[in-house]
Amino acid sequence: GESIPLWPLVFHDAVFSVRSGSAGGQGKPGWLENMLWGYVLSFRVRGFDGWKEQAEDFKSTFCVDRWNERIGAEQMTDHKFLTDDFAVEQTTFGNGLSIIVNFSKKIRTVDAAAVPGWGYVIRQ
Repeated sequence: GESIPLWPLVFHDAVFSVRSGSAGGQGKPGWLENMLWGYVLSFRVRGFDGWKEQAEDFKSTFCVDRWNERIGAEQMTDHKFLTDDFAVEQTTFGNGLSIIVNFSKKIRTVDAAAVPGWGYVIRQ
């Protein structure tokens, strides 16, 4: 059930990758994998005036854009699972930045970092 980010490990510094769809639901943001893998977010507007209804959803994804500003052109140098249940993962990029993402509902503490449920921690 785990995903290995083979494509971004090889091509992250050469290609801006985009994921369609969402693995969200039940409170989990669908863009967590985008953050982990350094993928650009694809946002679909429903209908001509759909952006009005989706404005708050769109604003809630700005963290993905800010993260990609920092690591978008960097090589992904490492990926690892930090817990035995594969719910907490970490990726590291060529500029030394890394992100720990928690795909579980409960807060998890790994490497002295308290990672909120369905959340992330960025390390310098």
